[in-house]
Amino acid sequence: MTKEQEALVTENMRLAYYIARRKYRNCGVGMEDIEGTALLALVKAAKTFNPEKGISFSTYAGACINNEILLELRRKRRHEYEYRENVMSLQEVICKDGTHEGFLADVIADPHDGHKRVEDVVFLHQLMQSGIFSDRDKLILKLVFLNGYNQTKAGERAGVSQSYVSRLLRIASGRAREWAAR
Repeated sequence: MTKEQEALVTENMRLAYYIARRKYRNCGVGMEDIEGTALLALVKAAKTFNPEKGISFSTYAGACINNEILLELRRKRRHEYEYRENVMSLQEVICKDGTHEGFLADVIADPHDGHKRVEDVVFLHQLMQSGIFSDRDKLILKLVFLNGYNQTKAGERAGVSQSYVSRLLRIASGRAREWAAR
């Protein structure tokens, strides 16, 4: 950030706080979050401001701050909606022959269920012994599925890129389905 940009941010911080507090005080989101978004928008505005366009920085920054706060509010609302939708779908009633049998959440496998985990590990070991994967691919599958590594860490450990790991997992999924169908 240049000194001129820093000066624009410093001189207009009150504008960012004013917009956040005045317009978005009762929007259902914490004021600290709104003010933080406003300040980030101010910095972004300082970096992208072009004085040759013929408008003042405060006018430009005000529009940027408003837009960024509105985007953040939309993101938060979308996230809350998706969360509520997921929770609601798990509370869906399962009916059989018109009688209440339970909820969808009752029949979904618990990721902490020990029996399911053992079955998965046994299947993975059988799959690896089938001879359809190279040693490096077996290492990657072990790192991801048994040791809980993410794709980037597994790739670093195996000496390959994250995109290779992603591609391998996609291919391995297809091979596993074919192998299991035999």
